[in-house]
Amino acid sequence: MIPSVLVCLIAWHLVTLTAAYGNALADQKRYTDFRVQLVVQDLNRLELNQEQGKTRIHLSGDIGKSQVACSVEEEYPAVKRLIYSTFSNDRNFGFYYFFFYHNLEYSGVHADPAPYMELPVVLENQYHKIQTDGKDVLVTLKECNWKESLNLILYNRRKRSL
Repeated sequence: MIPSVLVCLIAWHLVTLTAAYGNALADQKRYTDFRVQLVVQDLNRLELNQEQGKTRIHLSGDIGKSQVACSVEEEYPAVKRLIYSTFSNDRNFGFYYFFFYHNLEYSGVHADPAPYMELPVVLENQYHKIQTDGKDVLVTLKECNWKESLNLILYNRRKRSL
């Protein structure tokens, strides 16, 4: 009797772990698509000089993990090693989707974006910063701090209710 109850409890734990992992992975994919689309839309809005040849786009930074993935990691520490940031300059497939799926000119990933940091800033928002001189473009991705954002939302709600 005891071994069968123990097996059922372990099986239930594995089922909940895999369901949480699957949901976090799906949300990470949605979050990556959202962030990539924002960068592509902002690049399309810019008036880049296409007369001198193709514009070279350089990536810097990381988008981090989605809010759901961060929450699942707190509940199940084993998931922390399974879900990684999927849009950055240091992962093999972190930039592959951005450059090749959207047919952008791949110029290589630079661990040190120092040569491009002096470019003028043409667009900056909470998700990324775009610097360009017309020929070279540096996209600096910003990581969202979900706990800080949630605390700010809760603080503003409490402030409005008073």
